[in-house]
Amino acid sequence: MPDIHFESKQICRITGIPERTLRYLADRQVIKPSVADVQGRPGKRRKFSLENLVEIALAEELFSYGINVSEMRDILRFVKKAKLFALEAEQLWLVIQNGRAVGVAASGLSPTVQDELRRKHGKWYKDLSQGKNTRVSDRLESILEEGDGGVSFLMIAFHHVKDETLQKVEEDTK
Repeated sequence: MPDIHFESKQICRITGIPERTLRYLADRQVIKPSVADVQGRPGKRRKFSLENLVEIALAEELFSYGINVSEMRDILRFVKKAKLFALEAEQLWLVIQNGRAVGVAASGLSPTVQDELRRKHGKWYKDLSQGKNTRVSDRLESILEEGDGGVSFLMIAFHHVKDETLQKVEEDTK
């Protein structure tokens, strides 16, 4: 992602998230401004990276599904650890069960990236484009089986959140 930064007002304009909510997420370290954080420094402004902007859009999506702040912090930590922001995929799904990220499912990744993900994160990474006769539901079940075995789950289309956010940034900077 390009190396640009945003101040709070820009973030709120682009995402539609209220400034109070943004401050709340930053104060509770759900979103950690990558460029400049102001904790303990009155009169300074937070500056967020493009990656932070996508995190905020994802947080907004998680809020809409009733994910609480503590769970959201853990989910966003998972997203960062998995380096989902850097992945270029046709589809990239974040799988959440009982308020925890339990896996990532993707399609359209290069073979090199797939191999690296399997090697580093084989436990939670599943390739949705794998096998012509394998149903997507079977592959998702394999992610859930490694979770806690619950029957309901939430899938967030990370690729859509990221693409939509980047499009809004592009429109805002015109």
